[in-house]
Amino acid sequence: MAGAVNAYKDIEEIPFQEIADSPTLKYYTNWKVFQQRLKAPDSREYAVEPSWVARLKEKATDYLILGKDVQWNANKVRPSAIASNEAVLAEVGATGKMDYIHAQRLTKGIRLTLPDGEESTLLIVSLGGDGYTGHHVSLDVGKDAVLELVLLDLGGIGDASLKTLTLSARLGEKAHVRVTSLSSHGETAVYTRRIYKLTSNAELEVRSLYIGGPSTRVNEDAYLEGPGSSVTVQASTLSTGSSWIDVLLNAIHEGERSRSLVTARGASLDSAFLSLRGIAIVKEKAEWARSHVDVHSLILSENARANASPMLEIHTGNVEEAYHSASVHSIEESELFYLATRGLSRNDAIRLLLDGVAGYSGVLELFGLGLEDLLGQ
Repeated sequence: MAGAVNAYKDIEEIPFQEIADSPTLKYYTNWKVFQQRLKAPDSREYAVEPSWVARLKEKATDYLILGKDVQWNANKVRPSAIASNEAVLAEVGATGKMDYIHAQRLTKGIRLTLPDGEESTLLIVSLGGDGYTGHHVSLDVGKDAVLELVLLDLGGIGDASLKTLTLSARLGEKAHVRVTSLSSHGETAVYTRRIYKLTSNAELEVRSLYIGGPSTRVNEDAYLEGPGSSVTVQASTLSTGSSWIDVLLNAIHEGERSRSLVTARGASLDSAFLSLRGIAIVKEKAEWARSHVDVHSLILSENARANASPMLEIHTGNVEEAYHSASVHSIEESELFYLATRGLSRNDAIRLLLDGVAGYSGVLELFGLGLEDLLGQ
């Protein structure tokens, strides 16, 4: 493995992250839950594929189901096995302990290729298990190719389960990729990274809905390497019960006249914790870039906590546009009283607000699902 980290005892010495997040909160991610579950044995049983996935399979030209077994339907996309654990680590980079764990304990690794000029609707389903599950998908999208990618990141079985999931995608020149992702983790602690590298004039659209588990860490990183490349991210995040979720949405500009728009809405309920972070970095060579980061969190109960942090890091004096906005808002009793005068109970009002936040990304509407299908209500 790269870096000669092979033994579990060596990984034990690697920190989860090098630097604390803020002076007031040591970590936005609840690493203690990951630490408690790191030595879980490899999963032997896996969660059952939800019945509504069948509808998505029917619409897909290609699909990949990662669970107890690997299910395939490959028409336009060409699959092959990942060469080694070292290759996985090289793709994701080593940002902390969980990346090394992911590379070392990988359960299934698949490389997918969509050739130049081809079009595909690809469904990828990652199912968690009763112990540790690690899935890695490497995706190469050819020049002028068009891909509609649906990614389902689903939890496993029991309160000791742990999953790592990484999607590493490279978009060829003038490729167009639209990603619709749903993450619903239940009792499973999940560490997931999605890394997109865009070459010249490549376009990426991402719509995501995250429903956190006991500890969920999500990194969505778009590297705008080529001139004229662009990314649009529209995300919804829900944290309910005692869930803890930390979502980082990052756009790294390296090419001239690259463009990014990162927007997210989140809600925290009960005794849950939610962190929404959007970061845009415009490097020195990325002249005349455009970047917008917009993150907003809603607190819906007295014991819930939420954070919304945007950041711009500009290394060039020539940008077309760069701005950010954020807010954390709690519902006032006067607002609930107003809704009550319109015939809505407190629970109905909160549910209406949850539906609004979840609906911001448009993911549930595209899947034909209601929030009750995922929250079990």
